[in-house]
Amino acid sequence: MSPERGSRRQVRSRKPAGVRRGEIAQAAFELLSSHRVREFTAQAVARKVGISDAALFRHFSTMDGIVGAVVDKIEQLLFEGFPPVAADPLERLGLFFAARVAALRRHPGLSRLVFFEHLAQAAGAADLARVRRFREKSIRFVAGCLEEARQGGLLAPGFEVRPLTTLVVGALLATGHASGGASGRLDADAARVWRTLEALIRRPRPAQPVGPRSPRRG
Repeated sequence: MSPERGSRRQVRSRKPAGVRRGEIAQAAFELLSSHRVREFTAQAVARKVGISDAALFRHFSTMDGIVGAVVDKIEQLLFEGFPPVAADPLERLGLFFAARVAALRRHPGLSRLVFFEHLAQAAGAADLARVRRFREKSIRFVAGCLEEARQGGLLAPGFEVRPLTTLVVGALLATGHASGGASGRLDADAARVWRTLEALIRRPRPAQPVGPRSPRRG
């Protein structure tokens, strides 16, 4: 095969820039969320993707740019389909609970980047501030649903929004980090956790009055 034909074949096999950037972001995501953050280098990212260092920097001019792409990916994973839509604020919160638990289980490294110090060793102040805002946005959503439920008379007596927010977020994280068993079973477990929480915090609906019985016909 002539060098010219081989060159044409190589050009044809190149992936679109957007696809390659996504692969680089995914590789960096996996490296940063591992327990070997110090190994996060251009060479390690390029090797994981299967490209050269030079090709890596054709898509991202700096390592900071790659970290920024990882933060973009974190945002996408956390807020895909957000906000959920339901008229009842507790039903809305249940949809959020299920979606967030599913995201944490599908991407085990996600919580390490959002809630632990893995990202801090590679990211600058601006990217760390973005991730902090992701956490705050999630907590505000939970608190907002609970406050709307309180104002609408949907919360059971004795519950306050602030500690209840901590309870819901803690249950979400604990459920999202659970491991073992098939994915279908874990999804069912998550649904049961939310049903238990909702039964605890939702004000019982008033019983429907029972009308007078019709006299029996002889």
